[in-house]
Amino acid sequence: DWSSDVCSSDLISHEVRRLQIFEALAPYVPEEFFPQFFMAILAILNQGVRIRGLTMLIPYIPESFFPQAWETLQTIQGIKVLSDLVAHAPRSFLPRLWEEVRTKAHIAMHMQLIFPFIPYLVQKKFAEVLEVIEELPYGSGLVELLEVLAPLLTPGQCVEVLATLFPAQEEEQLIEAFMPVTWEKIWQIRALAVLVPSLPDEHLTGIVSALLQSVRVLNVEDQSWVITKLASRIPEELLKETLETIWLLTLRQYRVQALKILLPALSQDGWTEALELVKARMHATGDASCGLELLDAAGARAQLSPSAPLYSVVYEILRFLSERERRDTLPALAFLVPIVRVCGGEETVIEGFSASLEVGRWWP
Repeated sequence: DWSSDVCSSDLISHEVRRLQIFEALAPYVPEEFFPQFFMAILAILNQGVRIRGLTMLIPYIPESFFPQAWETLQTIQGIKVLSDLVAHAPRSFLPRLWEEVRTKAHIAMHMQLIFPFIPYLVQKKFAEVLEVIEELPYGSGLVELLEVLAPLLTPGQCVEVLATLFPAQEEEQLIEAFMPVTWEKIWQIRALAVLVPSLPDEHLTGIVSALLQSVRVLNVEDQSWVITKLASRIPEELLKETLETIWLLTLRQYRVQALKILLPALSQDGWTEALELVKARMHATGDASCGLELLDAAGARAQLSPSAPLYSVVYEILRFLSERERRDTLPALAFLVPIVRVCGGEETVIEGFSASLEVGRWWP
């Protein structure tokens, strides 16, 4: 009833004020008084306030009290609390914690609890990492695990993960394995894409080529997600295929996002090739959009690397822009000012914009 709601509200307000005092004291509690301090927070009645207090306290738990904290906090329905506890666990305690997590089914499948163990497992128990990967079905949990795991792997370990995910699967057979596209195979494609930045060079070309062909039949969100994962490790012999795949993305923001990751990773020869490919596409489509998107994504690289291919691309962009209506062209011209200045100098900028003003009376 109303009176009980008021009392409940007053209680929460009182406990929040208590928690604020606990938060101020936590860094200064002597080790011998820590158990009492811990139990005082554990006695908070409101579950949300109590979990907030325990989460706050975790970084200050002394090593001597850690086993008791672990046993006590397992009874609390809050995987986030246990995950934070693992993340702050003394290194000597990690083997015991991991064994308990692996043997208790009610927490073993909570990925958030497994994540803090990953750096330890990669170094000390890599075989068990592979076992966890084998146990997980394809889906968001596996992909999230791989996203945490992949940056920590050596190239050799990454190959082992690849073999675990796709046993007895030759790289050239991956395209066939991903077809026809189903919900599970979309997650297979995502899982493989996560590994690409960590794979050794000798595995890149075949796998990236298979993924680029596979993503063409996905929806635009999945296409963008996969291409963004691949973009930093594209072998330059696949640059043409990669740009063609990026141009399939129907939303400009997705195309520019992928290009912003791809372009900084290119060598100077790769950058020149990208400019030539964009110029060819503008001619094929009669549209300057891909050129503008490339320069937008390139940022400082375009402004700091004047060259004949860059000049040629800018020239073609300006030629195609002249065929557009004024309201579409002027914003693009403003964007091009820094690059035009690099390619032709300040005088070119002044002449170009003076010309725009002169024709403004009749330009539709």
